[in-house]
Amino acid sequence: MLASRRQVLRIVFGVATIVLPLVLNSVASAQLEGRPIAQPYFDFPTWARWANCRPHPLMWQFDPFVPYAQTEQAACTSGDCGACPPPGNSCVEAFVAHRPNGIYAIADFAPLTYDINHSVVVARLGPPAMGVPGPVVLGTGDLQTEFDAGAKMTIGYVYSPCVRIEGTYFGTYSWQDAAAERDLTPAGGGLGNITTILSDFAATPGLAFANFVSLGQFSAFNSVEANIRYWLDVPPGPFDVSLTLGLRHVTARETLAFRSESAAPNEAINDLAIRTDNDLWGGQLGFQIAWLQSAHTWLEFDAKGCMFHNDASQTTLYTQTIGGVPTAFPTAAAEQRTAWMGDLSAAYNIQFHPGLVLRLGYQALFLNGVALTADNIERDNNLLRLGPGQLDDRGEVVYHGPFVGLMWNR
Repeated sequence: MLASRRQVLRIVFGVATIVLPLVLNSVASAQLEGRPIAQPYFDFPTWARWANCRPHPLMWQFDPFVPYAQTEQAACTSGDCGACPPPGNSCVEAFVAHRPNGIYAIADFAPLTYDINHSVVVARLGPPAMGVPGPVVLGTGDLQTEFDAGAKMTIGYVYSPCVRIEGTYFGTYSWQDAAAERDLTPAGGGLGNITTILSDFAATPGLAFANFVSLGQFSAFNSVEANIRYWLDVPPGPFDVSLTLGLRHVTARETLAFRSESAAPNEAINDLAIRTDNDLWGGQLGFQIAWLQSAHTWLEFDAKGCMFHNDASQTTLYTQTIGGVPTAFPTAAAEQRTAWMGDLSAAYNIQFHPGLVLRLGYQALFLNGVALTADNIERDNNLLRLGPGQLDDRGEVVYHGPFVGLMWNR
């Protein structure tokens, strides 16, 4: 037993004899003071980490520009790559990617489109036959949503080496489109056999046998947020990691206009106008990871999860015109609920000047628990006319698109 213990001690001391000098030599010669730098992002290039000819580790508030040489080693500052031991180890390019050490601003040109997770049918050809609904004539899926130009603007301040404070405005976005269809099929004693969602596609007099239907929609989106980013001291490697804590305000609103026209002997015009508003206030948590690719480039991934208090509402104005006499039926409803949003973005950053960074990327926002106009079309015509108004605030929508922009820092 004693012999085995002695053997274990010999192995431990033998390993320590080999490893400790290497470790102490690495810290003493390469790391002039402090501990090794944790992340190269916004800092030294990877190969400059263990150079003898450089100052102490840089943090966010220190100027990271070259030369890295100490004052007493004038040969290094002269730019002679062979002057610093080991040769060439401290010679760098004109600058390397660095963290902002004061204030910074980001301006992105960020066109967005949006996708709703389902399409609502508003008009069919004929009433159901044998329980089978007629062919679709018009639906919200016929509306083509293009990319709308907008901007994402961020202003940040480096409060301390590990804390940044940011404010971001994301807007102003709006989308609109319209579609229409005609039908001259003989039905109901006239021309036109279109049934609509206003009667739940039943052959109801004054609501069915339409020869013309049209649908238009307008949507808008804006976002404002304030965040604190806390830089994590992770093990050495090519990654920079920050945690995000913030507040956010989002507005999402829509308007929808639907119209159906029937000729004699079922002459009638039905107009439906719906507006939905979502006023969302809440907090968000997230993280940001930057992966250094070279001295001037890095990949950046940003993820946030938001929980909102949503003041959702809808107002509906249904107008039926029969014999040239219009009758208006207004209804409305409001509700408060919890909504959720996921905000994801990925960017490739190229620092082509010490104070300027080119950004290229893609972003997506997933919003759940909102009122959408198409979901709030009342299918029961009695409720549509007489109320009470109903509110469906279970909608889901995705806003997404590419972006290109610049970051200025100092």
